Amino acid sequence: MGRFLDNPNKVVIIVGPARSGTTFLASLIQGGSILYLEEPNLIWSYRNYNQDHDQLNKDDARNEVTQYIRKRFFGKLVRANKEILLEKTPATCLRLPFVEAIFPEAKYIFLERDVCQIANSAERKWLSEIDSNTKRIYGEGKNHRFRQVVLQAKKLFDAPLVDWVHYGKRIFSEMAFMLFGVRRRVWGPRYIGIKEDLKVSPINVVCKKQAEICLEMARSFRDELPPHKYIVVSYDDLKSKPLQVRDCVQGFMGLH
Repeated sequence: MGRFLDNPNKVVIIVGPARSGTTFLASLIQGGSILYLEEPNLIWSYRNYNQDHDQLNKDDARNEVTQYIRKRFFGKLVRANKEILLEKTPATCLRLPFVEAIFPEAKYIFLERDVCQIANSAERKWLSEIDSNTKRIYGEGKNHRFRQVVLQAKKLFDAPLVDWVHYGKRIFSEMAFMLFGVRRRVWGPRYIGIKEDLKVSPINVVCKKQAEICLEMARSFRDELPPHKYIVVSYDDLKSKPLQVRDCVQGFMGLH
């Protein structure tokens, strides 16, 4: 266990609301000595699965939780024979103190995008899944839907068997949407009260609130970090000059 808890390798966390460019950024910088973990939500939720939201704090990073998550992440890194763990999950915006308690050595890449642009993109993704950005990264719709079903299946089998009863409902709901178009009940980071909001507010209003809360919590956490721990990337720069952004981020990660 000790070799996982004291692992000298680097941990880099991409932080941004859903539809802020996190997947695009990760696709630019992954490869080589980097192991990219795409939205391992079930690992992050270990022993906190009974909550109906993603807003975890440092008190939720109990010893058994910390040991399990570090062992799982660094175990993947060791098996892949990589040096840098790159992780991105939009819900991380809501649990950054929890993440920092588990990985105090982590560095962060914060993505910034206009909140209305995020909300509009999130609404389209919530209802239809496929958009121009998805096609650019993954190809046409059929390929992406198949990829998402496989990804959800891998997430489920990556979870402890005893936890399937808690995780299965959300994952099968996502699969039903991808395969049969069954409407999603909740999509993206689950802030406290999102399910109640969905009962009284249209999805576009919920998407905007979702983006606002994610950005607010990410910025609040970032304000407390020392400068060497993070870098900020704007979505506009990512879209207009991706190679320059890639080089800047790789420099921050110590790859140059």
